[in-house]
Amino acid sequence: MLVLVIAPQGGGKTAALLEEARLRCAAGRRCMLVVSEQVSFEYERMLTAALTPAEQRHIAVKSFGSLARDVFKLRGGAAVRRLGDSERRAAVRRAIEAVGDQLVYFSRHKRNEAFYEMVGSAVTELSLAGLGPEQVQEAAAGADGAAAAKLRETALIYAAYRAVIEGRYASEQDAIEAAARLTDAGFFADTTVFLDEFDSFTHQQLLFLEKMLTSADDVFCALTGGGQPSEVTCTAARTARRLRVLAAADLIGVRVLRPARCRPDGIGALGRFLIDRTPPETTEGVRVLLARDPYDEARHVAAAIVELARGGVSYADIAVLCGDSDRYRIPIETEFARYGVPFFSDFGDGIAFSPPVTVCTALLGLADGGNDTDLLLSLAGSGLCGLPEGVSELLASYCFVWQIEGADWDAPFTRNPSGFKADLSGEERRTLESIEAARAFLMAAVAEFRAACEEADGDEVLRALYQAMLALGLPDQLRALCAALEEPSARRAAREYELLTGILDNLHALLLGDRVPPREIAGLLRTEAAAVKLFDVPQMLAEVTVGDVERSRPIRKPVVFVMGAVSGVFPRENEAAGLFTERERALLSPDGTLPGSFDHLYHERLLRCYRVLTAAESRLYISSPRTDSRGAACLRSPLIEAYIAATGEESFARWDTPLIQNEGSARLLLCADPVMAEAVLGERLTAGDPDFKLADTAAVRAYVGEDMMISPSRAESFSRCALRFFMQYLIKARPLTPAKLDFREIGNLLHYLMQRVMQQGGDRFTELPPAELRTMACQAAADYMAEMAPGFHSRRLDYLTGRLTDQAVRLLLHTQREQRATRFLSVDYELSIARGGDCEPRVLLLPDGSSVRVEGKVDRVDVMHTDDGDFIRVVDYKTGSKKFSLPEVYYGISVQMFIYLFSICENGAARYGRPIPAGVMFQHSEPDLSAAGDRMYRMDGLLLADDRVLAGVEQEKGIFIPSIGDDPDAPKMAETLASAERLGRIGRHIDRLLTDMAAEIRAGRFAPDPITVGDVDPCDRCDYAALCRGRKPHREARSDAVTRFEQEEAL
Repeated sequence: MLVLVIAPQGGGKTAALLEEARLRCAAGRRCMLVVSEQVSFEYERMLTAALTPAEQRHIAVKSFGSLARDVFKLRGGAAVRRLGDSERRAAVRRAIEAVGDQLVYFSRHKRNEAFYEMVGSAVTELSLAGLGPEQVQEAAAGADGAAAAKLRETALIYAAYRAVIEGRYASEQDAIEAAARLTDAGFFADTTVFLDEFDSFTHQQLLFLEKMLTSADDVFCALTGGGQPSEVTCTAARTARRLRVLAAADLIGVRVLRPARCRPDGIGALGRFLIDRTPPETTEGVRVLLARDPYDEARHVAAAIVELARGGVSYADIAVLCGDSDRYRIPIETEFARYGVPFFSDFGDGIAFSPPVTVCTALLGLADGGNDTDLLLSLAGSGLCGLPEGVSELLASYCFVWQIEGADWDAPFTRNPSGFKADLSGEERRTLESIEAARAFLMAAVAEFRAACEEADGDEVLRALYQAMLALGLPDQLRALCAALEEPSARRAAREYELLTGILDNLHALLLGDRVPPREIAGLLRTEAAAVKLFDVPQMLAEVTVGDVERSRPIRKPVVFVMGAVSGVFPRENEAAGLFTERERALLSPDGTLPGSFDHLYHERLLRCYRVLTAAESRLYISSPRTDSRGAACLRSPLIEAYIAATGEESFARWDTPLIQNEGSARLLLCADPVMAEAVLGERLTAGDPDFKLADTAAVRAYVGEDMMISPSRAESFSRCALRFFMQYLIKARPLTPAKLDFREIGNLLHYLMQRVMQQGGDRFTELPPAELRTMACQAAADYMAEMAPGFHSRRLDYLTGRLTDQAVRLLLHTQREQRATRFLSVDYELSIARGGDCEPRVLLLPDGSSVRVEGKVDRVDVMHTDDGDFIRVVDYKTGSKKFSLPEVYYGISVQMFIYLFSICENGAARYGRPIPAGVMFQHSEPDLSAAGDRMYRMDGLLLADDRVLAGVEQEKGIFIPSIGDDPDAPKMAETLASAERLGRIGRHIDRLLTDMAAEIRAGRFAPDPITVGDVDPCDRCDYAALCRGRKPHREARSDAVTRFEQEEAL
């Protein structure tokens, strides 16, 4: 008798099976409970709880795999080696190589690793459906065109694959099929068989089922189903039909048993709704959440788990299942660790990027003679090749800064590790020595390995690889690493090496005598290493179980959290079809039994989602994000959306667990300074906190000192965004940049050329002929590059240097003409404003008695001597097209030149006599193409509205200075002219900005409050945007700030 036990999830199917088994065991009748391998232990525990010891003697828990092993013990056949995933991939590769000359349709792919994987999946799919090469060939005969050619060659490869493994390997499904065919009527005689946790069966399992039906007393099979046909239960309904057909073929009766249990809570109502759309009568025990993003979602889940634990729920009674573990792994690990939630996940890691595998793949990739920088740095950064600690990072930085590639590795490294910089400091020299020693060591090991690989077969390459690993000291380094690590990290490191040696042993046997290029061996190694999964061992008895909806069996726990219930993921959309299209699958299996078919996958995933949502025994939490981690919009799963629409979101209990204060996704990097490190150690900046304040203000004050020194550019950075200032200048978490002529270096080179040529020209500068100016500029550029980047040449660098030199020559010629037309004389270049420098800085006092001073260098200082005093004009060279803006001065983001001007006028009497501020000017290196002649290079800025100054700046008005306009006798008080009173107001306003800034820094407040100028979003190119994710509103540099100076003075 075949008894189909059909009920929804939680409807009593398993309880009905156990009761039937108990009655038979009590009567002394033999029983067998067949479940999947992964739940057999759980069912043994259930039987221990449900049956007495006497009753337990009459029942055994089996899987189809263990049944096959039992048959082989009785009848023989167990000696064949089992075909694992690694052996299957190797056999597929061998098969494709064996028939490679006969392949036409697949000719372009026969050396492709991805193609090997697709063929392996197709072979497994065909095997599960019970289709052999002959059936595939028959399907090809019924097809036409490309489909016929594709199926014919698939049959060819499949037959070759079967030939490779025949007599040597047997897959689990092959073993089950062989055992089923060996099973006689006596194996299941006088036995009642119970099958649970199956909603579908493979071809091989059905062969065993056929033997059970014909020889067992009764066969009970539990299937998921409801009162009406449904998409959710379509898979189980299809299985029920197949079992009825098998039973009818042997004239075996069929009975349907429907347990009467009905879950009264909201989870049961949800299950009934999913099956037949019965309106949910209650939502008791179900909560839903629409979070901001996966991090916010994980934060809410972690907080809810902590609250449950405080209420007496054991962590072991909680399960978390996520729709896409690849997207949720980092948020879960981050937030669970932050909330102190212990958990064990089944995410698992491949070992493709583990240090031992990285060493091997890097060496194999380098064996062909090419110096690939990425591979060499991977080798250095593995931590297993004997380099001193920290040297691999220094080497990587050097290669990035100087764009090292190819033949550069064959010569010693001699350039400054810091990039464009003249002299090596003692620290930089020691760093360079360490980097060069690492290069020499790596290149020697690589050269020896290359020599051993010449004209070598595949197995000989692998032997040479092992010798290279020994030469690099990998085993010794690994032992030292394991000794230094704590459990479970030490065990994991050792396990990675153990798995690697197993893969190399398999490859050695596979490639014996074959001539295979090292790079191809590297591809095979990566494929095998990626397929091997390394799982952590649970560290505690009470841990939350975290799994993936697709990979994990639905876990029966009192509390279940379902995360990432979004459209396209829950249930998951069908990916690419694999090797076969749906049309080709229809030719191969008209009844749709191929497990990779769209219909099969869709209904299987839908059923899996149903089982996940109904697995909780008492509480179910369902969450979805509005956006993913990259900000792309997400939609709720149609299953959940329909359920909420049927109940009304207001019917759910609120999920409003208090959260630990939000802190943003990025973690702070500690700077090298021990005082500042102490200030931020253990602290987390909080993007949700409007003050963004560090708690240890004493350490901050100790770091900046009672007499704070800051440069004008850093002061402007603070005004632009205090958080960015904190990260860049206090934490020193600066991005690594390559040594190239970017905008910063272009500015440095331009300043150098202008200063060098004008200083060398001296009093003769205005009379130097163009040819001599060019010669001097070219020599200055060559000296600069030789000083900053010795031995560094590239066609692009030479082109950019030449182009910038031409630009500097044009600007120098313009400056000559401007100098002839003005009474202002250029007297200083690169003037140092600093304690002990050319000019002392201004010192501003703070209310708490501390002070702040601003130090820096002025590009150029011009002086006009008069009987009434010495007018000072400071000039700054600009490489961009940005114009002077008084509103930007007001907001503190363009104050550098005014700080210099006021410092010189306050403290420069010894150098300049009686200094009077005449203004600040910006000289742009880029011409204004809308103008003509010298007007293309006109300076802009702010000048003192004084007749003496206006008469002295130039003889012919509007050529070099655009501020005066067409009528020199009626100057207008515009943004480009300022009275002495206005200059005074600007100076006092800048003083307030500086003192306020110093007070904020000393108080540890670094709010992410960026200022927007025009249409440019300051967060778009910010290296630290991840800290606040742009959630803070931006301030806008408004044009009406020009009048605010007066308003503030009035107040």
